[in-house]
Amino acid sequence: MISIIVPVYNAEKTLKRCVDSILKQSYADWELLLIDDGSTDKSKELCESYASNDERISVFSKKNGGPGEARNDGLNRAKGDFVTFIDSDDYIEQGYLQILLDRMFDDVDLVISNYGGCVCDHKQASKWNLINTSNFNLLFEANERCYIVPWGKLYRKRILTDNDIHFIAGMGLGEDAVFLYTYMLCCDNICLLQDNAGYRYDTESENSLSRKSFPLTVELFSYEQVRKAIDKLIVAKSLADKTAIGRLNGLKAFFVKRILNALYYSGLQRPERMKILKEIEVDLYVQANRPVSRLEKLYQWMLSKHFYYKYDLLRSGIASVKKL
Repeated sequence: MISIIVPVYNAEKTLKRCVDSILKQSYADWELLLIDDGSTDKSKELCESYASNDERISVFSKKNGGPGEARNDGLNRAKGDFVTFIDSDDYIEQGYLQILLDRMFDDVDLVISNYGGCVCDHKQASKWNLINTSNFNLLFEANERCYIVPWGKLYRKRILTDNDIHFIAGMGLGEDAVFLYTYMLCCDNICLLQDNAGYRYDTESENSLSRKSFPLTVELFSYEQVRKAIDKLIVAKSLADKTAIGRLNGLKAFFVKRILNALYYSGLQRPERMKILKEIEVDLYVQANRPVSRLEKLYQWMLSKHFYYKYDLLRSGIASVKKL
């Protein structure tokens, strides 16, 4: 049986499309765990309506804590041999679950659907790569959603339980990637489909969370968790491919940029800010960032030369002016 976990928060406009797509699956041996994350609209009532009409559907409510906490709640309740995640604003094509399950061979620990392009049928789904330590870099030649997000994948519940893998609380962003990399550390073989198995991602919600600002303490904690997970993955999978490492370092750089932006609205004094500047991987940010304005180019030049004091002086001065 497959346990399908759907975190739900104020999703009354898209939830019907999501659940209806699950009900239409050609593979029928599943349970659907709808985790209401403190919705204030009619999402909970809609969930309960579906549960009353299909015994495979269960609804659980909790105080709002974000999608990671909701998924953890679902993982604790999941009874299936396999687990998959679907976001409440997304939906899946009719053969999605069957295609993923068909590629969960005895020696495979994780099945990943590619993203974008045409949805594959069962015949096309025969195109896949078996990923292990010897060719782990192939994973990073696929769409980035293959190695950053938790959805579009089929997991073994046994591996999740035996290794106590869950979404880390307290992270503003990056909890999805950390969850996935932690799971990958426990995988001997990964099946990567060359085509999309039928996961339909709602692009209207894209980047909504990434634009949200978090306190500096949260940004630092998120960066540290992502950094540790990536470093462990690179060592454990013997990654040496420049493209693979470049993409993973690009993810680190994204979090460094967020720290740099939060640093000058944190209330910290210069000695504390200087300490943080010297501890985070600024060079990765310099390599990945593409400044546009003259001011951004000046910032980047200062960081590339490790002129942290001058950089801090300029940025703190500009931040002070903006507060006036």
